[in-house]
Amino acid sequence: MTVTGGTTLKIESGSSLNTADNAVLNAGGTLDVQGTLILKKNLVNQNVAANSLGSGSIVFSGTVNQTISGQNIIQNLELANTAGLTVAGNTRVNGILTLTNGLVTLGTYNLLLGPSATVAGTPSATKMVVPESTGQLQKEFASAGSFLFPVGDASVTAEYSPATLAFNSGTFGANNYAGVNLVDLAYPGTATAFLSRYWNVSQSNISNFSCNATFKYIDPADVNGTESDIFGFRVSPAPFTAYNASNTGTNEISVHGLSSFGIFTGN
Repeated sequence: MTVTGGTTLKIESGSSLNTADNAVLNAGGTLDVQGTLILKKNLVNQNVAANSLGSGSIVFSGTVNQTISGQNIIQNLELANTAGLTVAGNTRVNGILTLTNGLVTLGTYNLLLGPSATVAGTPSATKMVVPESTGQLQKEFASAGSFLFPVGDASVTAEYSPATLAFNSGTFGANNYAGVNLVDLAYPGTATAFLSRYWNVSQSNISNFSCNATFKYIDPADVNGTESDIFGFRVSPAPFTAYNASNTGTNEISVHGLSSFGIFTGN
């Protein structure tokens, strides 16, 4: 399926279009999904600037790994493919990200969830976002509030290790976001009792904030030494700063009262 430059393909509300071929949006072409577009292969957007693909839903439901490339603004995105989806261009979801089956792998690109965006499904090691490289899962905030980032790694065995950011206060400017990626390794300098996993959290255009962060680790895979000796730490920027003791019942570390972010682990 190819939308040529200067033309528009519109899928009306209440209608659906299934395609077994790549969906290619040539430069200058417009895809207006008001209903549902069901893809068995890849979405290739050749427009240089990010553009909206409509107010409907795009479902990736192939049987081999699919790719979304280009700069895309999608209302609702569903992954229903156990082979997963690779993000090969910065992608924004303004409505619902539904994790039905498969891993959303980010690589060097970001997946941004708009201020009203939500996550549906039951995230797990088989249904999550994987931001292991420089790409982040990002969330825009309209005001103070809490959001669970359904992230994990797939470096050896797929492991679900979500992060939750709960903003108690702050000033949330236009086009703000908080973003998370992670590494399934021990952070250099941790020792004795520590986690072999760390989370990198950053923000843009959020100021004067107070935030509580919680990170879920894998027991026993991430635990080195005695779990009850592990505390939540911000390890970058230096110096290492200790916060709360790990919760050995829920396998979580938490850091409260943050006014800036960085890299977090257990130590």
